[in-house]
Order: sequence, then C-alpha cells, then structure tokens
Amino acid sequence: MRAAGLIKMEKRLQIDFSDRAYKELEALQTRLDTTSKSEVVRDALGLLRWLVEEILDKNHRILVEKPEEGSTREVVFNFLERARVRHSDETSSAIVAR
Repeated sequence: MRAAGLIKMEKRLQIDFSDRAYKELEALQTRLDTTSKSEVVRDALGLLRWLVEEILDKNHRILVEKPEEGSTREVVFNFLERARVRHSDETSSAIVAR
C-alpha cells in the first residue's frame, strides 16, 4: 500500500481536434522536442496561466522587443481583453446589487 501523499492522481481528458489543429499540435511536439502531445498541452496551459496572472491579475503588459528594428511592441491577447471586460462588468454589477 502506498502512503497517501505518494499516490499519483492523473485525470484523463479527451479532446476533439480538427485536422488542422492536430497537425499544429504534432508540429509543436516536434519543434519543441517533447515526449508527448500531452506535454505540449501542459506547457501551453502553464503559459496561459502565466499570461492570466500577469495581464488580468497584475495588470501587466507583455512586450516583444525586436532588436534588429530597435522597436518594442505590446502583445495584445484579444481573448484576455474580453475576459477582463466581462470580469469588470460582473464586478460592477455585484457592487451595484449590494
């Protein structure tokens, strides 16, 4: 019998991909030299979690520097901006309802 703290609990998730999305997943697996497609998805979730924390929670901006051009540009993630607006609307509604 294993000690309770040592049991590895994994959850399974079945995801349906279009052919195009599956090919992109395969290409990323190859390019990133990962051992599995699941590793690519886990890495993507980690990146998304970081983006949410930086942009939504901390109100930071993500900048990309192009040294060859001597320029810096802000990266805007439309899906995060939509989430920010929805969250702002929900917070405003909750305050008004009190």
